[in-house]
Amino acid sequence: MFSAGLAGMSIGPCAAAATFAITGNTWHVATLQHVILVGMVLAVVPVLALLCFDDDLSLGAESDAVRHHSTTADQQAGGTGKATDVQQHASRRTVSEQYIPYLLATSDVLFGLASGMTIKFFPIFFLKQVALPPIGTNFVLAGTPLCVAIMSSLAAPISHLFGRAQTILLFKAIGVNLMGFMGLYPEIWTKLGVIIPVYVVRTAIINSAYPLQKSILMDYVPKESRARWNSLDGVLIFGWSGSALLGGILVDKYGFDVTFCITALMQGIGACFLIPLVFLVPRTEADHRPSASVSTGAVAAAGANTGLAATDVQVLGDGQMSALDELDEEADTVSDLEQPLLINRRKSLPSATLNYPSRGSLDL
Repeated sequence: MFSAGLAGMSIGPCAAAATFAITGNTWHVATLQHVILVGMVLAVVPVLALLCFDDDLSLGAESDAVRHHSTTADQQAGGTGKATDVQQHASRRTVSEQYIPYLLATSDVLFGLASGMTIKFFPIFFLKQVALPPIGTNFVLAGTPLCVAIMSSLAAPISHLFGRAQTILLFKAIGVNLMGFMGLYPEIWTKLGVIIPVYVVRTAIINSAYPLQKSILMDYVPKESRARWNSLDGVLIFGWSGSALLGGILVDKYGFDVTFCITALMQGIGACFLIPLVFLVPRTEADHRPSASVSTGAVAAAGANTGLAATDVQVLGDGQMSALDELDEEADTVSDLEQPLLINRRKSLPSATLNYPSRGSLDL
């Protein structure tokens, strides 16, 4: 979906380039008016598409957060006084993991404010500093989202090797450095073979980590709270408008080089808030299960005392294991006192399965 949206963003500049080719490849008000009218007509299509949305068709509990149901399971198992070391470790990690959405949000706000200072002025930059005609500028703007889509498709396999948080931090760091490079070396602005690739690569690599950020956010935010966290996008749009005013003042008074450097500095500060994620977010998604789930042996022991069946507790994880396999695995680690209980529970649950949510809806 992310790549499809980016592909759609290329249609606008392509339509603008076609309009400029018909009305004239010049930066005149009369020509720009035709481009604006074409854009307004195209904007009606996605607005009408919104009428086809239906909340009744949205996903249910299977789209919930990784650790949301496990908190309930912790409470159910912990009430019996049978909490194991695994449960206590999971509880400690949960306290740390609750800060992950706030770290992501703070980083997004800083990146959004910084980007708003420059993104809206890149067409002017290409006009005055690069001396690029309208059709050439729109071809650059049309090709950039496609490059972001390509890079985002590469980000997923890279994250499987190094981890999602590590990949996000790496991509952001490269993008910030390229922005600083554009500000520190203004002599490259007139070299089309240098400035255009630098701009495209910077924009593509710094935005391609967005699906990974969204997947982490959805992993650690309960479903009932996602609307509030997603509303942050509206705050970022408002921040873009405010920072664009500041960016315009900086460009007019100090030039693009200083504005680029300040943008890179603010984005660098935003990237610093992503550093803790390297230690909080598991390198692989399979590592979610030890910290986000409850020891099945403890759940079974709690069920014997409280009357709860193993199927009353939803244990979240990436593996598609049945209750029988999970109990067999836990039987090797629990105490000798608990093993007979697990064996009895195994016999009483011949067809029980644990409920795992589908992760196919995440942008990975």
